[in-house]
Amino acid sequence: MFFTCADSRIVPNLLMQTEPGEIFTERTPGNIVPRYSDHVGGVTASVEFAIQVLHVPLIIVCGHTDCGVIKALLESEKAAGLPALQSWMRHALPARERLLRDNPGAAHDGKLRLLAEYNVLTQVENLKTHPAVEAGLARGEIEVQGWIYDIAKGSVFAGDLVTGTFQPLSSQE
Repeated sequence: MFFTCADSRIVPNLLMQTEPGEIFTERTPGNIVPRYSDHVGGVTASVEFAIQVLHVPLIIVCGHTDCGVIKALLESEKAAGLPALQSWMRHALPARERLLRDNPGAAHDGKLRLLAEYNVLTQVENLKTHPAVEAGLARGEIEVQGWIYDIAKGSVFAGDLVTGTFQPLSSQE
């Protein structure tokens, strides 16, 4: 299962080098996965279906650079007049809080990159609250990963879910 942003510049089959139908894709603004207790809806249904019916062995939460939702998280005026988006972004507020707490002096571009990374880590944690994911992880039947796709470079960075750091997915990068 490939969980990513609704941004059309993210093409999961190209990133994964797969044919149509080989991966189950879920897209949401900002690659946001609400915690199970916060919102039971389409995202939850997709996760449940992917795990319990399709038996996917891997779920990747993939964020990206130059994300409009990440920019709006950092600069709230970018979401002015968009109450639904503002409500949706509350599922990413722990990432923003971490950024402001741990990196107050970072440059703007650095903050955007860090916020995209922290958001992926936050959404992975949110994903783990879903009963199907929790059970699959406990049985050792699924793996969860967090990625960042750098649009300008065409590179993918994988997150270490323990340290919270991101490294190039390919050793050639």
